[in-house]
Amino acid sequence: MLTTNQKIGKIVKLLREENEMTQAELAKHLNVQARAVCQMENGKISPPVKSLEIIAKLFGKPLKYFFDFNYVRMSQSDKKRIESINEDLLTANNEQLALIQKIVKTVVYK
Repeated sequence: MLTTNQKIGKIVKLLREENEMTQAELAKHLNVQARAVCQMENGKISPPVKSLEIIAKLFGKPLKYFFDFNYVRMSQSDKKRIESINEDLLTANNEQLALIQKIVKTVVYK
């Protein structure tokens, strides 16, 4: 299960990438080092509310956008990858599906 910091970090990263901005560019807007943006995106540090306010304004989102965890945000390439995996799963037998489920749990919850 992702922590709140990790969830917020994923949202920040997705917004940044969707807007074709580097970590260094976002760091300049936040007046921090690029390393801090990296740590924020990886959920290693809790982003200050002021930073989230700046990011929200920069990308035209309300502040609550970072705290709405009711739906999954993902990039177009991730969506395509998941669609492809779903198509492959339709042809798998029960034994293969059970193995795939174990692998996914091991990777996701490592």
